[in-house]
Amino acid sequence: MKNVTIILLFITQAFSVKSQSVPDSVTQLNSNEFRNYMAIRQLVDSFAYYADRTNAQRQAALFVENGTLEIYRSEPDTSKPVFVLKGRKQLEEVFNGLKKYDMTFHLNGQNSIKFGDDTTGTVQCLAHHIFFEDGKRTLQTEAIRYYDTYTRQNNLWLFVKRKLVIYWEDKRLSTP
Repeated sequence: MKNVTIILLFITQAFSVKSQSVPDSVTQLNSNEFRNYMAIRQLVDSFAYYADRTNAQRQAALFVENGTLEIYRSEPDTSKPVFVLKGRKQLEEVFNGLKKYDMTFHLNGQNSIKFGDDTTGTVQCLAHHIFFEDGKRTLQTEAIRYYDTYTRQNNLWLFVKRKLVIYWEDKRLSTP
């Protein structure tokens, strides 16, 4: 009975009305900002979805016509990009490279958005890639953080720029 009481006390505290389960930045948004927040979150999730479906054309269409993707191995403010893609055509060509994997799975995590003259956001993602190397099933996992700039065109939110930072990679044999 004592264990049940402790568990109930924990649950009550964890889900109390006073708890801050939603970041303060979201709770302070007005209804229009919240709708925009959700639309941008959908944009971010669509990027991962189309990557996993290897639909490079739809993935590239999430950028403005001259959108940019920069790839880094460390924080952008202390390093230079190792690769820069500009424009939907070039983005689509590179996104088609995901077809070399037998399977991909991108899981988006924390997301923050700052509205202003330039709407910006940060997104964390774990990318999983399964492929065969020397006849052995291999899993490569990457911890990624995106630093994004967004714009709204024709009532749609699009990426202007994504700075993709690969924090770490892990490659190992995988058993189904």
